[in-house]
Amino acid sequence: MQTRLPHEMNALIINNQKLTRIGKDCDEKSVKFLGVHLDDHLSWNIHVNYIHRKIAQSLFAIYRVKNIFPKSVLTSLYYALIHSHLNYAIQIWGNSNHLYKLITQQKRAIRAITNKPYLTHTESLFKQMNILKLEDLYRRQTIIFMYEQQNNLIPSFKSLKLRKENKAMPTHQGNNVYTDRPRTNFSSKLPKHTFPKIWNECNNDIRMVRSKYILKKQVTNNFIDKYKDQVICNNPHCRHCK
Repeated sequence: MQTRLPHEMNALIINNQKLTRIGKDCDEKSVKFLGVHLDDHLSWNIHVNYIHRKIAQSLFAIYRVKNIFPKSVLTSLYYALIHSHLNYAIQIWGNSNHLYKLITQQKRAIRAITNKPYLTHTESLFKQMNILKLEDLYRRQTIIFMYEQQNNLIPSFKSLKLRKENKAMPTHQGNNVYTDRPRTNFSSKLPKHTFPKIWNECNNDIRMVRSKYILKKQVTNNFIDKYKDQVICNNPHCRHCK
């Protein structure tokens, strides 16, 4: 049975200064570090709610001008006011269980800049506008991070290194990264496990490119090409299709 200790019994003091504790039972619920809100369980719920509020304000502004400005201007507003919040440090929080709020907001933004009705299916709109869905944006940024890691463009992490391949017997897994089996559901969502998994799922043509610019372009095109031009709705109660 777990027992909660009083705050004064497990305080952390460095250089005679008591560090402020964060958590549900504390005065501070999270701490902001480099623009990212960290909570005590790394659930990213507080950070997602923060982005949600920022995007809600931006959506209000886009709705006010969507019938005035052309699509090109609305697209620029999307990248400046919404995409910038979704893309920032998404490698860290993009595997959260609370992303449904942001996914819904991104779909609303896509409908707004394309001037479509509220319940319009959005997959074909993402392809038309050449904009990545939130979950694919997370995968894209993770692949870029792993590419920089394997090509020594950023500081090295031992847990994200390539396999040691026997040169006499090369295999198709020579560019894969070792992944330890996670012990808990929480650890399975940490970058140590999710980053190698996403990297190993990429084909060698992407992982072996010689330019990060080409990598970004190829990864984006691969995701966009998978989007359907026309969504076939199987929901008999869909109000938009009716």
